[in-house]
Amino acid sequence: MLGPREAARRIVDALVPLPVESRALMEADGAVVAATLHAPIAMPRWRNSAMDGFACHAADVATATAAAPVRLPIVGSVRAGDDVPPALARGAAMRVATGAPVPDGCDSVIRVEDTTTASDTVSIADARDAGRNVRRAGEDVHQGAVVARAGDRLHPGRIGFLASVGIREVSVHRAVRVAIIATGDELVTLEDFDAAARPPRIVSSNSVSLVAAVRALGAIPIDHGIIRDDAEALTRALEAAAASADLVLTTAGVSVGEYDHVKQCVQGLGGRVDLWRVRMRPGSPLAAGHIAGTPWIGLPGNPVSTLVTFTLFAAPAIRRLAGATAVYPRPVPVRTHDTVQPAPTLTQFLRVAIDSDDDGTLRARSSGVQASNIVSSLAGADAVLIVPPGDAPIPGGSLLQAIPLGSDPLLSSTP
Repeated sequence: MLGPREAARRIVDALVPLPVESRALMEADGAVVAATLHAPIAMPRWRNSAMDGFACHAADVATATAAAPVRLPIVGSVRAGDDVPPALARGAAMRVATGAPVPDGCDSVIRVEDTTTASDTVSIADARDAGRNVRRAGEDVHQGAVVARAGDRLHPGRIGFLASVGIREVSVHRAVRVAIIATGDELVTLEDFDAAARPPRIVSSNSVSLVAAVRALGAIPIDHGIIRDDAEALTRALEAAAASADLVLTTAGVSVGEYDHVKQCVQGLGGRVDLWRVRMRPGSPLAAGHIAGTPWIGLPGNPVSTLVTFTLFAAPAIRRLAGATAVYPRPVPVRTHDTVQPAPTLTQFLRVAIDSDDDGTLRARSSGVQASNIVSSLAGADAVLIVPPGDAPIPGGSLLQAIPLGSDPLLSSTP
């Protein structure tokens, strides 16, 4: 039986990123860059002013003080969007706006707060801006610089950056199609909620949460609905799911119960079960393999176990198929609020709410009862606290690590 890190690495290392397509930059949010991009231009393309003020030569204003201001004639004015003005002669100033091109020759912009004007003359009462406030051409990005690398995920900040250097289209890996199958005779759909009032029916909350989780990663969920605990029906559903998707997720049916058919059905289709069971709690009965060449991950059925194992194993798999290089959630250090009891041989993942002290120290407090069937503990959880195996209680205030929950936590290239 593997530990969580080894299991995650085994699942992800068996995957290959999906094919590449060209997409308009405006339509590429969440996609992963397939080929390194270089800046076709320098940014900024010309020297410009960092603030509203007066462009001049530093040597002309080096002695300026409030008691003995320097007076210079104003020979022009330039706004953002204007053409580059003519060169500025020594002993003169030009009014400039933030972002406006500055004239050749000048090396300073004196902020307007340090000046007074009268008619066509400016008085400069402070030399603190001498030699400052002129942005150099190419100081942000030089022409030919790498602006995105293969494996980078596109987010609004990166998209805006690429737009600023004139990149209109990008080569990205196509969106991952994820088939979702919930199994169990006891399940009903959310739309059939009224039936859940008759025991022993329950709503398939896993179907709803997994669709949301897959979509939040920029992938395309394909909900194959609820399949009863019938081997023939499950076999047909798995075959259809494998044909329609790049990754198949199932929930429940991977443990050792009489009606846990998923692993046997995968093998009956000529598929492989490459991994089964992980040294962790919740989520130990995890399985993974392939169905007719399509990757498959069998998540446990309890809702808490489903979300924890999706975060640790399925989400990294989706990111890798999408072409990302950093795919594993990166833990953050937190101080425990309460005493924590480890399990002797299992890594535990406890649902916690995160808050911070005045000094910025993050603290983790239990978000509820930690049994794997207690769904309410998920609603208030910001993260899962990683509790390594052990025998001795871990006192409150101890430093442990936690994995933030959500679609886009800090990510790492190693688990």
